[in-house]
Amino acid sequence: MRVDPLLALRFEAWRIGQAVRAFTHRRIVLQPHALFVTALQFPGEDNTILAAAIGDRSRRAPLRILGTPDPRLREEEFETIARFAALLERYYRRCERDGVAPQLVLTSAASLRHLTNIADDLRFGERAPTVAAFATALSYFTMRAQVPDQQAVVVMTSVLRTHWVAPLEPTQEEHLGALVAAIAPPADLTVASAVLAAEQFPMGARTMPVFDRDVLRPALDQFHTARRRGASPEELAPKRLAIARVTAPVVERMYETLHKAADALDRASLAVLPEVPAWMQVEQEAFTDFRRATAAGIRTPRSDKPKGAAFRYAEREQADAVVSASVECHDTFGRTCAVMRGSSVEGQVADVRQVRVAGQRNRVTMVDVLTTQAALRVREGHELVDRSDHQVRYLVRGVRAEGPSGVTTTRLTLQMTAGMRRVGPPAAGTAVSFVREVPDLDRLGRIRRSLAQKLAEPHWTLGGPIPPPRAPGRAPALPADLPASPLRALETLR
Repeated sequence: MRVDPLLALRFEAWRIGQAVRAFTHRRIVLQPHALFVTALQFPGEDNTILAAAIGDRSRRAPLRILGTPDPRLREEEFETIARFAALLERYYRRCERDGVAPQLVLTSAASLRHLTNIADDLRFGERAPTVAAFATALSYFTMRAQVPDQQAVVVMTSVLRTHWVAPLEPTQEEHLGALVAAIAPPADLTVASAVLAAEQFPMGARTMPVFDRDVLRPALDQFHTARRRGASPEELAPKRLAIARVTAPVVERMYETLHKAADALDRASLAVLPEVPAWMQVEQEAFTDFRRATAAGIRTPRSDKPKGAAFRYAEREQADAVVSASVECHDTFGRTCAVMRGSSVEGQVADVRQVRVAGQRNRVTMVDVLTTQAALRVREGHELVDRSDHQVRYLVRGVRAEGPSGVTTTRLTLQMTAGMRRVGPPAAGTAVSFVREVPDLDRLGRIRRSLAQKLAEPHWTLGGPIPPPRAPGRAPALPADLPASPLRALETLR
């Protein structure tokens, strides 16, 4: 019987009423210099900043709280963004000075979408160069966030959901306060009570409708009434302060919850995937390239051209493959999931022998492995790699079911293709573990070089030279006396 480990953990979490651990290795690491940002949008305006709290891992209180009485007044919003842009530019320069890549820590995917809207909508504006420069600088994070192995943006709800399965609905898991309450509830509250209390406060880019109606709108009405009456800046100052007093506590609470989530990760003492340092080096190179392009006046386009899209797609696909392979090779729970779905093999060596194969001069090493996995996605011709030593490789020569009915036992006949001399074949009775793929950090470079050759000349569909028309006629492999009717031709070929 096949069992989904994640589904089993979810049932266990609901049974005990508390979050349970899942994946054992971290795929992204919080850096000491990371920038913690929580921001609110104005209701109905998804590319504005109503209030924001900015700090880092060493500060439990925000370093700076920014706010705008009403972002619909563009001059007011531009002033707030200018202050945010100055903070971000200083952070970028500090990262360049220290030789590290910047990192942004956000509460949820909704917060990332909020900043993505700002980066996409404002970086091409011509009215306020400071705002366009800020949106361009922000686009580094929003573009890197699309790559699976990126280390630039830490979406805290995504990180926590990777390592814990909580007794929550999928929509609840995007609320950072509810997720933290399910993982580490207060001592004086049950998990259900802690989650319910946390959900009374926003953790994304939008405020609660009740808050907008009962708290924010009255303060905004007073501000706009005074402004329409021609009040002086001194008279408007208390009205501005009244709006800041209701919005600042919201972003401060979100900022505090970010630190609680980071504390939960630290207490878990999770191991780190071996590939993370290499991914961090890639991030540093990407940041250097981005800063050079920005200095040259090059901005990330609204949409990729075909060639650029091919390269970005290849980067994301390769990154996803490396992350999956790394998890299957090194993560305890990830390896269990791979075995349960049949993409990895665990078994015992039944026989080792030297045989002759037609077309080969020397004898080859054949290894028979018995496995009792209910699901097995391995077929003849597939390549398997020893999980403990990636230089030992096998080619599947046969897959055969054995044993009495009702008992799932499969014999894999494997030909050893690498590691025969350095490691040697395994002994009979040895427990072995194989994966289909190992993390190949150099494959992206090979793919890019191949794409560069293939895309050197534009395809005719994209403006390249149109190939000459082919002469009409039948395909060379088809008989000359086929009927003209397609259906009769198919019957004849059968």
